[in-house]
Amino acid sequence: MLVLSCVALIGCDNNSDRFDVPTVEVPVGGKRFAVPHEHIVSSLPIGVERLIYKLNALSDETEILFYFSAAWMSAHIDGYQPILNNWFEGDTVLIYVGEQVKKDYARPHSVSIDLWYKRGTYENRVIMDQKEPNTGFYIIQPIPYQSSPDYDREHWFLSETLPDESKPYPQNPPWKPYICRRTNGIIENAKVITKCHIDAQIAEDIFIAVDFRSENLRVREEVFAVLAKEINSWIIDKDARNER
Repeated sequence: MLVLSCVALIGCDNNSDRFDVPTVEVPVGGKRFAVPHEHIVSSLPIGVERLIYKLNALSDETEILFYFSAAWMSAHIDGYQPILNNWFEGDTVLIYVGEQVKKDYARPHSVSIDLWYKRGTYENRVIMDQKEPNTGFYIIQPIPYQSSPDYDREHWFLSETLPDESKPYPQNPPWKPYICRRTNGIIENAKVITKCHIDAQIAEDIFIAVDFRSENLRVREEVFAVLAKEINSWIIDKDARNER
């Protein structure tokens, strides 16, 4: 049973600097999180009863989506570039929790292997052999790639390591490319939005995935560090934090 920790701005957290923050207790992957109400995606703007119902539907899951407003991200992360309009007002962060998630995260992905060995769909991949200076990533472009007038299918990959089919697939640390896409939208008078899906481990068995705007890729490590500190502070069972 999920518990709405507070329904008003009253004391509801053991941390003294959070005593006036309303939280919702959310079980995910065997852990319990006291999540500040502002980060609950489902709370905008719906009644408490429906909020509890929607969270209860996720109570046996190993993942859940949380929301961090552009104002919150900008206040906590130097260099973060927010977009303030009706289309995009912050970042949603997918959190994965549990031992099985930890095992899945460590397992090589078939796309990663195909990109490394230039096989299947990616046998004609093209690599920019110089890192993009603003992000520190190599760009890997599938050729040919799927494309449509609204850019929904155009995609490419970012990697901090150059793939090399002449060498064994690296296991430690695992080589992992991140996918980027262009999608249709109206943001800052632009016709397309570029976002890159990047994930990270923030505790022993807690992982997060964030869709970064291309402009914010250069502060990705800062974003992960801030989110790790914030999300780990939500864990109710302190002995279970296993912080990195």
